[in-house]
Amino acid sequence: LDENRKFMPVNQRALCRYYIDAGVGGIAVGVHSTQFAIRKPEIGLFEPVLKQTSEFIDQWCDVRGRKILKVAGVCGKTDQALYEAEFAVKSGYDAGYNNFTQQQVANFLGIQRSTYANYEIGEREAPIDILEKVCELMGAELYQLFNEDEMAVKDALLCSFRAENLCDSDLQEIARFKNIVLNYLKMKRISKK
Repeated sequence: LDENRKFMPVNQRALCRYYIDAGVGGIAVGVHSTQFAIRKPEIGLFEPVLKQTSEFIDQWCDVRGRKILKVAGVCGKTDQALYEAEFAVKSGYDAGYNNFTQQQVANFLGIQRSTYANYEIGEREAPIDILEKVCELMGAELYQLFNEDEMAVKDALLCSFRAENLCDSDLQEIARFKNIVLNYLKMKRISKK
């Protein structure tokens, strides 16, 4: 932003070039809490920042002969999150960012937060039924968790929502929505064969 808090595309373009030239595997836009304000209608920066940044990334990746993952922040209640997810897809983003708390995931899984924390840090192995529910929430398929490529596993778990004050039923709705998206992606892959 400039001194008047206006979007400066030239600076955003330079930042994208810097990250791409530094060798990053992906760039996330609108995912940090300091970027939530761009969504406010009176500020009006969500669409221009996401759209132009996606274009900048593509342009510089073409120049450098690279392809990187583009991640968009998606947040808010269902209507806002769906709008932001659709806008991100139309703007060329590969995934949306997840920021569930351990307690939210534990509630969704029907287990204690400490149990989930032990799974997360590798202190305990998660049983298959828990892994299946994690995949349901994250919009991934179970086999993707067992990929030897750590980045592929992270990519599989990346596509999800970021929201504040989620209740347990919200996570159920998110999981149902992701199942629809996952089925759509499967059908799209099959139709290309």
